[in-house]
Amino acid sequence: MGGVGIWCMHFIGNRAIVLANGEIDEQIVYSSLFTAVSFFLPIVVLLGAFYILGASGKATPYYIALSGLLTGLAVCGMHYVGQLGISNYLCSYQVAFVAGAAVIAVFASIVALSVFFRLRETWTNSWWKRGMCGSVLGCAVSGMHWTATAGTSYKFKGRANAAAGQLSRTQTVIVCTVLSCAACVLLLIFALIASRSRKRSRNRAQQLVLACAYFDENGRIMVTPEGLLPSRKITNHYVEKTFGDEEFSRTHPAFLWIFRATRNWGALGDLVDGMKQHLASNPSARRYVPGNSQPSDQGMESDLDFSMVFKELFCAAAQDLASHVHQPLDKLGVLFEEPIETGRYPNNPNLFKEKITSKEDIESADLSYYFGKGQYMFVVRQIKKAEVNHFASIGFRFAGISQVAEILAKNMQIAHEHMQVRLNNMLTYSRTENLMTSGVHLACFMVRPNIHKGFDVLASADKPNQLPTMKLPFESLGQWQADILRRMDNWTVASMLKFLKGNCGYTMQYEVEFVREFHKALTLLVDLIEDPAIMQSKFSARRIMAPCQSASSTSPSAHSSSLGPGKCTILSIRLITNIQARTPNVRLTYVPLRFFNAQQQVYSGAADHEAFARQIHREFAHCSDLSRTKSEEAATEDSTKTITTTHNNNQHNHTHPHSQTPPPSSPLPRLPLPLFSFRGSSRKDSSLLKKPQKVALAEKPLVTNPAFGGIMVSNQVSVDISELQTRGSESSFEMNEMGTVGEVGVASLEMSTFVDELFALCRS
Repeated sequence: MGGVGIWCMHFIGNRAIVLANGEIDEQIVYSSLFTAVSFFLPIVVLLGAFYILGASGKATPYYIALSGLLTGLAVCGMHYVGQLGISNYLCSYQVAFVAGAAVIAVFASIVALSVFFRLRETWTNSWWKRGMCGSVLGCAVSGMHWTATAGTSYKFKGRANAAAGQLSRTQTVIVCTVLSCAACVLLLIFALIASRSRKRSRNRAQQLVLACAYFDENGRIMVTPEGLLPSRKITNHYVEKTFGDEEFSRTHPAFLWIFRATRNWGALGDLVDGMKQHLASNPSARRYVPGNSQPSDQGMESDLDFSMVFKELFCAAAQDLASHVHQPLDKLGVLFEEPIETGRYPNNPNLFKEKITSKEDIESADLSYYFGKGQYMFVVRQIKKAEVNHFASIGFRFAGISQVAEILAKNMQIAHEHMQVRLNNMLTYSRTENLMTSGVHLACFMVRPNIHKGFDVLASADKPNQLPTMKLPFESLGQWQADILRRMDNWTVASMLKFLKGNCGYTMQYEVEFVREFHKALTLLVDLIEDPAIMQSKFSARRIMAPCQSASSTSPSAHSSSLGPGKCTILSIRLITNIQARTPNVRLTYVPLRFFNAQQQVYSGAADHEAFARQIHREFAHCSDLSRTKSEEAATEDSTKTITTTHNNNQHNHTHPHSQTPPPSSPLPRLPLPLFSFRGSSRKDSSLLKKPQKVALAEKPLVTNPAFGGIMVSNQVSVDISELQTRGSESSFEMNEMGTVGEVGVASLEMSTFVDELFALCRS
């Protein structure tokens, strides 16, 4: 568009030049060849100049100066190439005016590009700022043209040089007018496309969306060139309407499942393709797939387990999002602890209020703020410098949170302050797991009934996955220390403080020192809570083990994900407060108990991951079968082609009269269809594997898989090595044949956490 503007300005400007006292036969005419060259010259040069800044996203002074120089030279080059196209006049130029025109073009171009791309880099390029930059560039082109024209002398060659087929001034004006109108129409089309894209992006604020929030080591967030987060829609319909009476929030079982699933991408990798196939094959579920225009059918929806469908939709969206950012699924990131309600306040950001820290009662609070028209969920991750360069090379950019918070807030239709607070929370969340240190901790376990369902637990505001605690200066507790604590078991905090303030009847120095340190920690914990009700809470001398930082986590060579968290000792004071209890201070916050418990199951290397992986494979066994069937069909097709090719080659190459080649119509051998497939086999069945054969199987299972769920059959081999150790010195040892042993039982779906133990103490 810039090339068209420069070219049209030049020839329209030359139309204003009147020579030979206005004699029509002596006015300027142009050569078609040079006119065409002057049209394409600025387009090519400006394309290179804007590519340096726009495509690379490197608005450094060096790149701006280089692009401004190319832009200025493109303007000057187009002008003088266009002047070469004048066929009936000989033009001569004064050096001073040529230099002046070049300086004007280059200087104004650098200024305009510098302002524009600096504003673009910070996403503050509103329409009037872009208009000002365009005006500066327009002045550069016009100023350069008339400066050069003032230093130009025209010498008439004669009418004979005005050959037929050349462009007159009037024809040139017509061509310029047509090109300008075409350029305006094209720009209008681009503007409509961009507006539609922005509208579609705004509409996502009223739907359920999964987005990436990647942060580099400097705290900058990864965004698209438009300043938005990479995202994918999860479902066509807002999920709040499909879960029934239970609100979809971080206490919903489906949210807790995806919260844990994002910490176990490895267990889901082989199932996602099967989930997509199941969604596509199930008419009731297919209507929720993004992009599907199938009309709603309430009869089909009545028997649908939407929780299961939602899990499959989430995993499918996660895989699409991973492909969008060119990452494997296991590196997509982990789910942020709380979704953002969107689409509530698109035009009035002043409605944002910190309801959590307000001093009003829960019943009287305005809860309408918490119910938006859509939800955004975020997978967060901190990336290293090498990954930053990789993402930049594929078109993503990194910006400070303050630079993009307003753009994201407008896009999600939420308050700007709310968006900035959440982004800062995501940044903190992506950096650490916030585990306690090893040793002995005194913790406050205060829960209150939730007005909707279940309980809330008091947690640290900056570490919402941890209880308010005070660390005791001991790495472990001995028997004599446990005896002292057991003496105060089930005492209220008020009674404990009164007892510990006295001499307690202990005379040994180490006992007095322990009592003093415990009294100090208890006092500090009470001061942290700042709630008079804490004085009525009861102490438990029961030692509870909780996850903490591994002893080797400080070592550079340690791999916490493989070693898992360590264990620390917790002593607790516990209390179930009333439903109207408020957050005592800004250092604390109430977190849903179910979600708080789930947070204790997702630490890197925790044993809960293995149990959850088994649960995933039990729950989505039908998806595993779909994926396996698809891969087997592909393998069958490949092996069939291989056998056919081998047969054809044998028939073509072996021409000996005694060679026996099976006829082409002979069927492929088939094995008996097994009812179940085992990963291992007993020794008695090993004869089936003695003669390996290259066969193509196209088998159907004898039992059709249900829509959801199924029976999972596994084979476990146990070896008793006690006899091997005692008889290992014998010269000969005959292996006894072992048969196949089958066991049937119900596996535990969940592993208990220290939160379960603390809550059991509260209810006892």
